[in-house]
This record gives sequence, structure tokens and C-alpha cells, in this order.
Amino acid sequence: MPERTITFRELFKNDKSSRPFFPTSIRVSLPRKSAQKQETRVVKRSRLFQGSASHRGRLPFHVTFLKQKREEIKVFADLGCALELGAPTTVDARKALGNDAKVYAIDTYDVEFEDGKLRDNLLKKFTPLKHSISTSPLPFQCDAIRFANVSYYMSESDRRRAVYNIWKSLRAGGFLLGSTQYFEGGKPVEHQFILKKTERGFVEVAFSKKQ
Repeated sequence: MPERTITFRELFKNDKSSRPFFPTSIRVSLPRKSAQKQETRVVKRSRLFQGSASHRGRLPFHVTFLKQKREEIKVFADLGCALELGAPTTVDARKALGNDAKVYAIDTYDVEFEDGKLRDNLLKKFTPLKHSISTSPLPFQCDAIRFANVSYYMSESDRRRAVYNIWKSLRAGGFLLGSTQYFEGGKPVEHQFILKKTERGFVEVAFSKKQ
């Protein structure tokens, strides 16, 4: 398919005129027990998308793309990769990219693995890193970065900063691998996509729509 220019503004649109890349966070207002004020919390969409938790084989469209581009992608970062579960999608990426690539599993918290053998086995596959992409760019440049099904749980401002910092963390021509879930006609849909960095934003390289 021909490359299509995507503006930063369009990345955050959530209407029928364009594909959803990083849609609006899902928020609810809950009463506080100790005050009359209301607080807004980001909540997970339980039961809307069954099987949406991170696991091996979770993002096959991304894995296929990584295999195809393994000669170009030598530094890869997986953001919000569920380190507490062993970063299963990062392990998939390592297998797709081969042993020559540097692969980072990035989350916003430290994880201590109780099983020493599990920890040692995982460390052979990737390098764990604690970092908040909504705060600053990564401390190194990447050929590809994955930011999949994470933006729902961010505020609008954090989401925009995160995508801009991803752009800054990518080398020229680097790839952003994304995924989002939404409803269409009352049915859940998953949209996996690949964007490529340009001087002013991104172009769309490929997408996959799965119901």
C-alpha cells in the first residue's frame, strides 16, 4: 500500500473519519470517601476484550514485520511490556529479530523476579529498563519502538508527550509499532499498525484490523 502521511494531530483523533491510533483514554468519575469532591481515575476495560492481557503470540502482525525487517532493526524497545509477567511480547520480539539485535523491555516500575532461573533466562533475551516515556525520550536511539495498548491508561497530555518522545527516540526512518482496541458496530476490534518516522511526523506503512 502507498505510504500515507499522518500528522501528529491525526494520531489522536477518535472519530470515524480516520483510523484510531492513540484514542482518548477511558475515564470514569468516582466519589471520594473522604471528601465531597469527585476524582477522575483511569480504569481498565475489564471483559470488553477478553484475552487482551499480555502473553506470547499476542501481536502476530508486529512479529511478522520484525522478522521481515530484522536486518534493519538492531535496537528495539518494547514500552509497557508487562515486566511482571516476564515481558512475553518482548520475548516474541527477540525471537523475531534474532540474537544480533539489542532488545529492551521497558516499564515504569522495577520488577524483582523471585525465581532466579526465570530472571537469568529472561535477561538472556532482553535488557529490562525502568523509564517513563511520557516524561522524557529514551536514553538511546532505536530503530523500532513498540507502544501497544498502553495509551488508554494515560491522560491526554501524557499520551501526547509519550508519542512525541517516541518520535524523538527513533532514528530517522525508524518504526513505531502500535496497537489499539475499540468497538465498531458493537463488536470489539483490534487495530495493529506500523508507522515510520519522517522529519515532521510519521507515515503509515501497514495496518491490520482484526475482530
